[in-house]
Amino acid sequence: MRIALFNSYPFHYDFYGFILEFLFSRGIEPEIYTKTEASLGYFTYYEKLFGKKLKLFPIESFDSTQFDYVVLITDYDPEYKKSWVTKRLIIIEHYGFRKQFLDYHKLIQLRKFNRRVPPSPDNTWTLFLFDIMPKRPKPNNPRTTILGIGNNFPTSAAELVDYFPNFEDLDFIFLNRKQPFIPFDNSVWDMYPNVKLIEDVDAEELVNLAYDADWLVFLPKKQDQLWDATSSIFSTGYGVGTPILMVPEWWKTYGYRGIGLLDHVTDIHKPSEKLMEEFNLERKSMFKRRDNVLSNSFDM
Repeated sequence: MRIALFNSYPFHYDFYGFILEFLFSRGIEPEIYTKTEASLGYFTYYEKLFGKKLKLFPIESFDSTQFDYVVLITDYDPEYKKSWVTKRLIIIEHYGFRKQFLDYHKLIQLRKFNRRVPPSPDNTWTLFLFDIMPKRPKPNNPRTTILGIGNNFPTSAAELVDYFPNFEDLDFIFLNRKQPFIPFDNSVWDMYPNVKLIEDVDAEELVNLAYDADWLVFLPKKQDQLWDATSSIFSTGYGVGTPILMVPEWWKTYGYRGIGLLDHVTDIHKPSEKLMEEFNLERKSMFKRRDNVLSNSFDM
């Protein structure tokens, strides 16, 4: 079986992993048509993680007729030609309100889009998670450590105090890709030694920071993520084995198990054993879901 992954954007490299892990485990080595700039070490990380040399090609050499299946990593990719949209195409949908292709093989949604009519079927949605849990003991941090990923970082200490009443007892790290249209002002936090902001972190370092944290946090900053989009925080959390904090109103639209809730009044401490049991059960369930969805997509 010959399979291609296509992505013309200089980002979304973290979406390759769940497809690669699934296919490699079944003896299939896909060809990846991709850009490589601003990859933040993802290609090196994948080769180390999976123990395989990736087959990377420039997007200009792509020929859709040569493959049994083509996976379009981003549904709105502007460089994927309409003439390439065939019954061999598997489209990863990032947004619930976008359906631009009329001809394709299968659709994969990155969360259940409940506001679609009809909502996402259970055999078409999955997190883009893969097993990134390091093979070493998780550290026992002297203070509860919380990690945020993506451009939903807070802009003031007041915002963090609103979510975390015991703010001064916690350590925060926020990671973000450098983007000129989104300010990332470290000076705001100069007087707060318990808050660190890091731009353009390497893929392997991101995984280690996520594993070493006690919690990941998903702050409600982008309204489309309430219903019609998602965040990498969930795939990272369940992939690396670190539970996630989020506000109750947003949790209701996701419904994942093993989630810690930010109710604005309760102090945040390390996850309880009961929550970790629920989280690990959900993690196992999410991997099973991923395999079922991808098996269905590739007709396995």
